[in-house]
Amino acid sequence: MKQQKVKVNILTVIMLTLVLSLHVKGQYFPNKSKRVQIDSLINVIKETRNDTLKINLYNQIASEFSQNHTDSSLYYESKSLIISKRIKDIGRQKESLYDISNSYITIGNFKGALEATLELLQLSEKTYDTLNIFKCFDNIGLIYNNTNDFKKELEYYKKCLIILKFKSKGFSLSILHENIGDAYMNLNNFDSALIHFKIGNEIAQSNKDAVELFNSYQNMGEINLKLLNYKRALSYFHLADDILKDKESFYLVDYSDLYIKFETVFEKLNKYDSAILYATKAYCAGKEANGSLEILNSCKALSDLYRTRHKIDSAYKYQSEMIVLKDSIFSESKIRGIEIESANEIKRQTEIEELAIKEQEEKIKNIELTGIGIFIPSFYFIVMLISKRSINKKIIEFLALITLILFFDFIKLLISPYTKSFTKGNPILILVASLCIALLLGPLKRKLDKITKSVILK
Repeated sequence: MKQQKVKVNILTVIMLTLVLSLHVKGQYFPNKSKRVQIDSLINVIKETRNDTLKINLYNQIASEFSQNHTDSSLYYESKSLIISKRIKDIGRQKESLYDISNSYITIGNFKGALEATLELLQLSEKTYDTLNIFKCFDNIGLIYNNTNDFKKELEYYKKCLIILKFKSKGFSLSILHENIGDAYMNLNNFDSALIHFKIGNEIAQSNKDAVELFNSYQNMGEINLKLLNYKRALSYFHLADDILKDKESFYLVDYSDLYIKFETVFEKLNKYDSAILYATKAYCAGKEANGSLEILNSCKALSDLYRTRHKIDSAYKYQSEMIVLKDSIFSESKIRGIEIESANEIKRQTEIEELAIKEQEEKIKNIELTGIGIFIPSFYFIVMLISKRSINKKIIEFLALITLILFFDFIKLLISPYTKSFTKGNPILILVASLCIALLLGPLKRKLDKITKSVILK
């Protein structure tokens, strides 16, 4: 097999080498006890020959990295997948592929996420795994949302809805309707969006789920904002704000996002003091959450509002901060780019390892087939030789029959990959192919029977 020459940027190689070395040493953890725990798990992996235990340990390490170091998590998830494929454990393959898909989505590598999800979908469809089929459609919808392909997003979320008509247990109908409504809203189909947002809101109210209600009220506010129903939009945003006050299961960025929506409504209503108040709240929440995008949005809103009110100093202050933030976000995007490069390298290494495993399996298979190919004629020759001696003819005939059966089964074994490729699993075509093979081999079998019997009788 010829090796392909690949051009790689020197800086990228250095960064990837550093990343992969840190994976092995477990040095990403600032917490010493965590680092010791990871190192001990890696040592167990090196020592054990139990593949199932290795998969469990790789998954455990990946889980430890998943919160803050997704590229490291991806590395160990890929290791788990390689072993799962080698031992042909479909269940664990599906688990690894789902985790890999989510890791790719987190770092923004949507191409890798789509490839992993489609591979998972293929396995899930073969095993009639409704839960994983639903998860695949849901992830594909999310991927297309992030890549702004809203038509395809809508297509896959509708596929999710079809599954839920037959199996709703364990799935959130409210969130699904919210996602469908959001896709319609991005396609400027506001009437359809409103229908699904209303359905989602009704389900969320019946479920009494705080997070579902918060998302639902925000979406109802946004669609009414698009429909220029500002007062109604404001009422829904107030309902969402009431949930934020009562519950602690929300992030600070949720506060910032909601307050910026309040600012938009008040600006439309020409209530600039209220708009400035909520933009300032959004800014403070963004600062506390250390969310660059949230701070940027609130700075833009405050800069525009102060400029409208002819407060140039305040407008300039927030505009200056916007410029600094844009540079910071650009740096973050460069870091994200390195993470994606790292993920791509992990994917490439995984593919190389998988190819090596397949080549090894193919090599073993070829050796076994060669061995069988040598054994059958050798055994037949030995049977013919001993038939000349004074041995019970029935035993010789039985051994000759066994040899002929093995010979023709061996031919079928050699042909089977081609028949599978030709028939593509179609049972009718498989039956026709088997019949054709039997008709072709029939005359040869009769001739060999005749020759064998004549040799034994002599």
